Amino acid sequence: IRLTLPEGHYDLLAWGGLADEESFEILANEEIGTTRIEEMKVKMLRSHDNAGAAYRDTDLEALFHGMLGLVIANEPGTYKATMSLKKNTNVVRIVLHEMSGHKMDENLFTFEITDRSGLYNYDNSRLDDEVITYKPWHLESIFTDLSAAERSRATEINAVMAELTIGRMMAAESPILTVRNSEKGEEVLKLPLAKYALLVKGNYNKGMDDQEYLDRQDEYSLTLFLDDGEWVSAQIIINGWRVVINDTGLE
Repeated sequence: IRLTLPEGHYDLLAWGGLADEESFEILANEEIGTTRIEEMKVKMLRSHDNAGAAYRDTDLEALFHGMLGLVIANEPGTYKATMSLKKNTNVVRIVLHEMSGHKMDENLFTFEITDRSGLYNYDNSRLDDEVITYKPWHLESIFTDLSAAERSRATEINAVMAELTIGRMMAAESPILTVRNSEKGEEVLKLPLAKYALLVKGNYNKGMDDQEYLDRQDEYSLTLFLDDGEWVSAQIIINGWRVVINDTGLE
C-alpha cells in the first residue's frame, strides 16, 4: 500500500478480510479527518433463531488485524515498513471415530462451539458480546472401503467429520465444544477447546505464552473416539498429538 505522508508520527491500523461483506463489518463510519482509531471496531455477522440466540453456520472469511507505529522524518524519499498481521479466524475439524467398526451416520450427531468471539476492538482485544453458537458448515460420514482380503488384515475406519470456523480464541475464556447424539438425545462430550489445544503446545513452543500460541495457530484437528456410540475417555488426538486423559471429567 503506497502512502504519501507528511512529516509526523502515525499509528497505522489494518483490518483484512472484510471484502465479502458476509462475515465481518466495521462499525465506524469511516470519514477522513473525522473517524478516530478507537472507533474502528469490527463485528462478526451472525444470525438469530426464533428465541433470539445468535449462531453462525457458514464459513467465515479469514479476518486479519495489524497495527504499526510509524515516524516520518522531514526528508524526501521512499521508505518501506512491514506490518505483521494476526489471523483471528480458526478452522476446527472434528473427527468422531467409531472403534467398534459400525457405520457412522452424520445425521446422528450434532456439533457446536459456543463462545463470545464476535466483536473486536481497534487493538484486536475482544469486546463483550453475546454468546455465539458456531455450527458446522461441512459435515460428512467418512470410511475406508476395504476388500474382504484387506478386512482380514486391517480394521475398517468409520467416522463422522465436522468442520466449523470460529473467531479468535482466548486462553482465559475457552470456547466450549459440545457433541450430542441426536438419536438418543444425549450429550456425548463437552470440553473447553482452548484448554485442550494448549495441552499440545509442546516443547518447541514453550517460549510462547498461551495466548501467542493460540494466535499463531489457525487450524485445529481433533480426533475423538467412540465405542459403540459411547465416548471413550482414554485419549484424544489434537493436531496429530495424542493426549492421554487421566481425569475423565471433560469440563
